[in-house]
Amino acid sequence: SDVILNIINHIHGINQAKYIGNSRLDIFFDPHEVGPRDILATIRDDGYHVALASSTERGQDEQIDDYKRSFYGSLLFTVPVVVISMILPMIPAMETFLRYTLVPGLELEAFLLWSLTTVVQFWFGWRFYVNAANAVRHGAANMDVLVSLGT
Repeated sequence: SDVILNIINHIHGINQAKYIGNSRLDIFFDPHEVGPRDILATIRDDGYHVALASSTERGQDEQIDDYKRSFYGSLLFTVPVVVISMILPMIPAMETFLRYTLVPGLELEAFLLWSLTTVVQFWFGWRFYVNAANAVRHGAANMDVLVSLGT
């Protein structure tokens, strides 16, 4: 995004930086003043995940695998939420069971739903909050900000 270009253009020794598509940048720099590791470190210090083009494919595969694990993990906790909130209350015996009062003001159903959704919200969704905070800190709004505000 423009935020990352702005970060890069403020590094001493950068001649030009431009997007070439698919979240990739071409950066032209004076090797006597700055190196690739310095550029990557500066961008990472601002909270962004970057890699050199030679390792991009492997990094993308790892990122895809990470997103898949997060999806299946969140699905594991979300399916019981749907079952508990939408299907079990239609069964008279289960409705009585779900209405069991654990402590005054807290029924079993509410506790189960809170427990399961909290894991999804803050364990599997943590990356959205971190990325949104980094984007807002740099004065930008991206999809992570939208997801964080919507939850």
